[in-house]
Order: sequence, then structure tokens, then C-alpha cells
Amino acid sequence: MILSVDLSFLNSIHFIFYLVLGLAILGGLIRGFKKTVYAFIVMAIFYILFFVTIDKVVAMLWTMDMPWLGPILGNIDPSLSNFTSFEDSVDTFINLIIGGTIAGSDSVVALATGLLQFVLKLVWTLLYFTVILIVWKILTWIIGAIFIKKKKGESKNPLFGALFGVANGLMAIFVTMIMLGGVMSLTESTLAILGDDSLTPLSFETRLDDFNGNQSIIEMANTTTSELDEYIPYLQSMVDEYNSDIFVKIASNIKTTSSINSTVEVPLNIDLFDKVLSFNYEDKQIGIRYEVSIFSSAAKIFLDSDYSTTNNISDITGDEIRSVFTNLSKSTLITSLIPVAIEVGTDYYDQTLPISLDELYQIDYEQELSNIGNISGALFDILNGAGFIGGEGSLSQLTVDGDTVRSIFGDMSDSEVIVLLTENILLPMLSDSEGDFSTIITVPDDLDVTAEITALGDIFAEIIDADIPFSDLEDADVGVLLQAASKVDLTILLNSQLVTEALINILSGETNVEGLDILTIPDNINWYDTYDLSGQLETPGELRNILEALNVLTSIASDVDLNNLDINTLIDMTDSDIEIFFDSYVLRATVSDIIKDTDLGDVPLVIPDSVYDSLGYFTKTELVNVVKSVKLILTSAGDDFDILQALSLTDTEIDTLLASDVIYATIGKEIYDLGSSSLIIPDNTLSTVLVDSSTQTVVNKLEIKNIFKALAVLDIQNFDSISFDATIINTLENSTHDDLDNAKINTLLGSSIVHATVSDMILDLDETNGGVLTIPTLDSLGSQVKYYDAANSLNMISKTEIGNVLKALYGINITDFDNIDLEDTSLLTDNMDVLVDSAIIHATVSKIMIDISGTIEIPEKSYDNQDVLIVSGSTTFISKDELINLMDALDVLGITNPSNFTSGFDLSVLNTQAKQDKVLSSAIVHATVSKTILDLNPAILYVPDQSEDGTALKIDRGTGGNVTTYVLPSELEAMIDVFNVLGLDLDQLNVSFTTSDLLDNSSLIVESSSLQGQISDRILNGSTDIIVPDLDNSSQNIKIVYADITYIKKTELLAFLNSVNQI
Repeated sequence: MILSVDLSFLNSIHFIFYLVLGLAILGGLIRGFKKTVYAFIVMAIFYILFFVTIDKVVAMLWTMDMPWLGPILGNIDPSLSNFTSFEDSVDTFINLIIGGTIAGSDSVVALATGLLQFVLKLVWTLLYFTVILIVWKILTWIIGAIFIKKKKGESKNPLFGALFGVANGLMAIFVTMIMLGGVMSLTESTLAILGDDSLTPLSFETRLDDFNGNQSIIEMANTTTSELDEYIPYLQSMVDEYNSDIFVKIASNIKTTSSINSTVEVPLNIDLFDKVLSFNYEDKQIGIRYEVSIFSSAAKIFLDSDYSTTNNISDITGDEIRSVFTNLSKSTLITSLIPVAIEVGTDYYDQTLPISLDELYQIDYEQELSNIGNISGALFDILNGAGFIGGEGSLSQLTVDGDTVRSIFGDMSDSEVIVLLTENILLPMLSDSEGDFSTIITVPDDLDVTAEITALGDIFAEIIDADIPFSDLEDADVGVLLQAASKVDLTILLNSQLVTEALINILSGETNVEGLDILTIPDNINWYDTYDLSGQLETPGELRNILEALNVLTSIASDVDLNNLDINTLIDMTDSDIEIFFDSYVLRATVSDIIKDTDLGDVPLVIPDSVYDSLGYFTKTELVNVVKSVKLILTSAGDDFDILQALSLTDTEIDTLLASDVIYATIGKEIYDLGSSSLIIPDNTLSTVLVDSSTQTVVNKLEIKNIFKALAVLDIQNFDSISFDATIINTLENSTHDDLDNAKINTLLGSSIVHATVSDMILDLDETNGGVLTIPTLDSLGSQVKYYDAANSLNMISKTEIGNVLKALYGINITDFDNIDLEDTSLLTDNMDVLVDSAIIHATVSKIMIDISGTIEIPEKSYDNQDVLIVSGSTTFISKDELINLMDALDVLGITNPSNFTSGFDLSVLNTQAKQDKVLSSAIVHATVSKTILDLNPAILYVPDQSEDGTALKIDRGTGGNVTTYVLPSELEAMIDVFNVLGLDLDQLNVSFTTSDLLDNSSLIVESSSLQGQISDRILNGSTDIIVPDLDNSSQNIKIVYADITYIKKTELLAFLNSVNQI
């Protein structure tokens, strides 16, 4: 056995502290106070001098001329025989160890200097605590013997001596802990690697061969252990006992900033150990104990992992890799040796570094190791999770989030080594590549590699966050790649110069990539953004614009197929999205070509020259307006366009629709073309546009808007079948279905085309054109009804009159202009108020009544001197009030057709005061009845000029030859009452009634002044047997004499008749 010593005593090594302390106290008691204090001082000075001067002594030894070492060192190598000092011979030592041209490197020299000085420090320490300590003891003993003398009889003060003995002991213990603390720390680090107490598990293997009795069925675990393993428990116990010691615990609380790593605090005894067991390399201090602890902690990570038991590399985790590199990055030795090793290696293998030595040594290798650990750990987790580490991976199994990717690329961009490798190896390889790849990738001369790596990481992270599977990207076509690019924030995407150049190469058509054939690429496109002096974006480049457009597309469609791009693809965009989409000139050019081959439903597009820019593509404004417009006229199925959809638009939406010059010109021409068949189109509704440099006449925007609103009111279903006839009337009905809606009428006639067309329709019904209507130029009040529009060379009906005539026709339920019936009294009576509001109906009914004036009397003035006949322009109207009163009268008289009205009507129907009043409220009926009675033979019936009390019974109205004599209405009503009682009519009046008729109805008969006069005349002049005195008993006149008649006073006449009736 290599080690055959029983190390169990190590468990008690810490007891040396108590032994030292006890001996020190005992020595203090024996020596006394003075000598113990003296011993304490000289040893304190000895220890302090060592730690204070050790670096200075080593520096002195390094430069000190020591030619006497030459012959000794010459025995090692002849080149050292001329040795004078370590400083002057360092190159010789380097050549001796590694040789080559690298020996002159400053960094190699610095490292060699540090190592040689470390050896000198160890040698000096050994000498100091051996030879120099002995010399120091002798000198201080002599000095003490000379100056420290005890007077005879003087006490040694042993108690005070023991007290300072304690101080001496504690100082000795602390110095001991400097050495033991460092050793224990090293041992602890070593045990962290070696201390695995786990048992080896039993191993069972399936036996494929026949059973052999001399073999075990289950293989026994390996129970053999190394000789070193036998001592591990002793060593671990020693460390544990040491660390649990009270002196060690106290010392551990005496902290100071580590001279090796200024970021941490360590116990003072450990720091003093590190000062001795360390060396300087350039401006760094490399401590052996610290470095061993670093290596130990790094090794322990793997020893504690599952990999240490399974030996399966896939059992390693990314966190373990990160932790190892993080630990190693704290090693000053490793971070210092890496550039030296690189330099030595390149020299040894005769390679050329891609960077200068200054750049190599300026790299922060601590950060590099940490970054590499983070990168390696993250990549290991990703690849291991997808099965690649185990050998069965695929891209479809990759699972990673955007933050992880950002972290990986962030670490890569922070890694100066990776940046240098990328800049000096990878990028030149990309630039020198061949084939299709070389046409896509362009490496800019001013590429900032650090920023580029960060940008690429952000891009990949955004793609991953967009949930685009790696398997889709693996063999993706350009559409998928562009879709992925569109999901990346543009600021992030365009931060990458490589991606920017690649996308420009693809989109510009330079690469001949399939899937972009539909794109139209105009010449002289500026793909790049421009910035002002302050670095603010001034003008977006085409690449930014097209990517923003693609981003808009992908926001409305999960799969973007640029080869099938059409106008339908764009209609789901918001207005702001449309603006963004057409910021791209390439897409403007592409969509321009698409629109040229598109129809608006069944209507071919009319494309004015004004929509083109200098390169022959649609302007952005027009394209934006086109898309906004077609969105408004999309069919409900969403796959075609229908102009009729415009009829349901609001004013604002119609303005949006017509904002497109293409849509406006197309609709304007379509409506204009209808002018040859269905519509009357005034000239002032027309405009012209240039199409292929030729003038094209179209309906102007204002009129299109108005006609859309008008056609919407009429519920037009087909532009090709637009017609205006009586069926339009019911479409104007109000919500209560009892009249036409004024708002609808106003909207209908707001269109000049509809106004002209409806005017033409009504004018066709004029009697001069074979129709049934009389269309006056002016209404009864002198307002214009029909006029000539000189500007448009059209005869027009005023809007007010059109509304009134439509309402009138609605009132009498006209559904066919060829069957307008104005000769139904009951129909006219029920709607006369509405009918006479229309000057046309007013004039038409007036003409019907005037045409029968040979059988009835139509006065100029009414009984109350109001106009009955009104001449306006060339048309004679019967006043509205008179027509209304006449129809009411005819209705009472039971005359169903106004044209059948004559003076010979049946008075028996006038059996109430109300009916009589209603009939006589008509001046025509009043005048007709009056004339019939007045035309009777006076012998049959005479109407006196005045009544008994002098009231005029006849009144003349009118002027010139148009004077009409009216009988007082009350007189007529009294007559009618008598005629009804006697069964008489106007056409067979015979007032020769019998005495019994007279006596039975005396009170009724005498109410008529005409009949009162008739009876008075017969009494006074028909018989001499009856004497009529002039005065009654009260001297009142019984006879009332007028020029044309003498009345017997009504009371007297009635009393006489009653008396006769009694007899």
C-alpha cells in the first residue's frame, strides 16, 4: 500500500491550539512578566516583518545580482551558467521551458516572472521560518540577556507573566491558523472532488447463454476501493473538527477584504495565507488556494449531477454547464492563461491570429467564460430537449421561448471572442459563398458585428414569440419567410443589416426567388431608410414600407399568398391599415396592375388619367380611396362588388366611395349611359374626365351622391331596370302608411336627374300629350309649377308641385298613370284637401267642372264675395275652398260623378239644416239653385228684393258680364223646407198648393219671404171677400208695402191662417 499510516490522529489536530496556549501560559509563569512581554514583542515584530516585507524582499531577490548561483544552475542547463539575477535570466528560463519565438512575448514574460517570483516567495518563506527564525531567536535572546535583568529579591510577577503568556499563545495560535487554515481550505476543496460516499449499485444483466453453475446469476457490486479512498473519511473528519474549533470560529469572524478577490471578504488568517501562496501576473494576484477552490467547485457541479452516475451526456443540464463556466470565470489563473495559451498555441502551430495581440489581451475573459457558459447551457438545453444530444432529435421537437433566444444572442454579442470569430471567419465565408445563397446574403462593409448579433437574436426571438414552428421555417417558401418577417417589430428587424440586405435582395427580384412573381418592381426604388442629422427617421425606405404592409396583411389573414393577391385581400383592412399598406411603392405598383384587370361587379372600370403618377402607377391617394370604396360595395357573400350596395350608405360613406376617381368615373359613366334609356340627365349634372387622353362624359359626384340617396328611397334593385312610373308612389309612404313621407320626397327630388326624370314622366300625362292632367304654368297663387330650364334645355315641374301631385295621386290610390280617375265624387271628397294642394290636380278638377258650366252656374264670386274663379297665367282655377265645398255638396246630393252635375237635383236629400248649410256653402251649388229659382216664372214663384223687415233677399256678385245673383241662403233653406214638404224639385216647381197644404204647413211656409209674399199677394188681390186692414189694434202696420211686393205681416198672416184652419 502506498499509504499505510493510520491517519485517525488527524481528527485531533486542532488540539494543538490548546497545547500551544497551555505551553505559552506555563512559559509565562516560569519566565515572569518582563521576559514574557519581551518574548511577545519580539515574536510579534518577527511575524509582522514577514508579512509586511515579503513582497519587497521577493522583489529585491528578483533584481539582486547573485552570480554565485550561475555554477549551481549551470548543472541544470548550460545556458544558466552565466546567471547573474533572476530578472536578467527570465528569458533563459522561458526558452528552456517552451522555446520558440514566443519566448519574447511580454505576456509570456510576465507570466514566467510571476511564477519564478512565486518560487522565490516559497523559498524565502521557508528560509524565514527556519534559518532566519533561529538567527532572530539568538539575537533577541542576547539582547534580552543584556537589557532585561532581574534585581535581587525582585518578584517575577508570574501571574502577569501568565497573562502575557496567554497573548503569546493566542498569537502563536493565529500564526498556526494561517498555515493550517490554508491547508484545511485546500483539503476541503480536494475532498469536494474526492468525497463520494455513495455505494455502487448491484448490476443485473440478462443472461443469454445457458446457466453455468460457476457463475453468479446477479453480478456482485464492485467493492474494491483505492487506497486514497480509505483516508477520505479521516481527512473529512479532520476538516470538520478543525472548522468546529472555537479558536477557528473566532478567527473566522475577523474578516478583511481578500487580496485575491476584492469583491469578497475572507478571514484574516486565510488572506495572509493567500498573500504567501500567491503570485502576481501583470496587475493581478493569483492565489493558489483560491484557484483550487474554483476548480473544486466547478468539478463538484458535474460530480453532483446525474451524469456522474449514468455517464449519459443527455443527463447534463444547461444550468450545470452555466454554473461550471460561471465558477471558472472567477478564476484569475484561467482568465489570465487563456490569452497566453492562445498566443503560445498559435506560435507553436505556426498560425496567424485574426486580431492583434493587444486586442487578444484586452478581451475580458471573465465575461467571456460567463457568456460562453450561458450560451452553451442554453443551447445544450434546447438541443437536448429536442433529442439532438441523445441522437434522435428533429426541428419539430425544438421548444424555446423568445426570452431564451434573446439571452443567447445577447451573450453572443457580449462575447468578444464570438464577435471576432464572426467578423474574421464567418462573415468572409458568407461573402465568398456561391450559388443562390450568395445572391441573398450581402455583407455590408460597415457591418457592426456586435449590434448585428443582438439584432439577429431579437429577430429570432420575435419569430419564436409569434409561434412560428421551426419545422415550418426549415423548408419554407418565401411566402412563409416573409410572413415570419412581417411578425417581427420593424425597428428590430431593420436593426439587422444582414437581414435588411437579404430582404432587399429577395423583394427586389435580384435572387429570382419563387413566390414573388406577382410583385411589380418599379425602377429606382429606394429600399433604405434615410435619417436626419439627429438620427431621427426622416424618410422610410421601401423595405420598411413593404414589411409594414405585410404586417398589416398577416394581421387579417393567417396565410398570406402574395401570388394570389387581389383587391379582395385588402378589404378586411381598417382605414389606417390601408394607408400603411400603400406606403409601399412596390405594392402600389402591384395593386395598380391588379386593379387594371378588375371589374366592378358586372361594370368595367373607367380609369381616369389623373390617377396615374409619373411612372404610370396609381397614386397612393387613389389606391387608398379605391380600397376604401370597394369595401363599401362588397356583396354580403364577400366575393364580389355591387354598385347597388351604395344605396344603403350614409352621406359620409358615399363621400368615401366617390373619393376614388376610378370608382367615381366608373359609376358616373354607368349612370350617364342610363340616360339613353331610363333617365333624363340634365347637362349641369355632368362632368368630364380624361381616359387614355380622350374625354369621357360622366355624372358628377354631387349628383351621384344625390341619385344614390334617391334610388335608395325607391328601393331600386337593379341599375339596368331603373324606371319611373306610378309604382314609385308607394315607395315614398311614411311609417304610419297614411301619407307620403316628406323627407323621402325631398331626398328623391334632391337628385337633379330624378327631378328631371319625374318631371318628364308627369309632363307626359298632360292633356296636350294625350294625357288626363291639366298642367298649369303657375298655381292659383301664382307660384311656378311648370318652367323651362334653359341651362339644361328641359321642361321641369317644380319640386314642391311634384311632391304635392304624388301625395294627391297616393291619396286616390293611383297605381297606374294611364288610369287616373278624377270623376269619383266620394274619392275626391275624402281627399280633396290633399288633391287641391297639387296645382296640377287643382287645375285638372277645375277644368272638369268648368267644362260642364253649361248645366251649372259657376260664379266669379261667391255669395260672401270671395273669388271662385282664379285666373293664374293661362289657367283658370276654381278656388280650392270652393272645390272642397262643391265636392262636399255633391256628396250630400248623391252625385257620384262631378261631370254629371246639373241644376236638376233631388232636394229631398236636404232634409236637415246641416245638409242644407253644407250644400249651400258651395258657391257653385248656391249660384245654380239661385239661378234656377230666379229663372222661374214670377207667376209660379217670385223672389222679392227684400224680406218683410227689409233684409235683401237677392245679392249680385261679380263684375262686368260675370255677375251672379244669389238668393239669401236662409231664404233658399226656407224654400227647400217647404218644397220638401210639398214634394217639389227644382226641375218641377209648382207652388200652386191646395188650401189644406197651406193651412197644414202655414208656420213653415211663412218662414220663406218669397212664399209669404206669394200668399199675401193672393189674399190681397185674389178675393174681395177678405178685408185686410192697414193697422192692427195697436196701430201697427198689417200691410208692409215695398216697390215690388206688399206683405201681410207674418204674424198677422200666420194668425189668419190658423183662424181659418180652426173654422
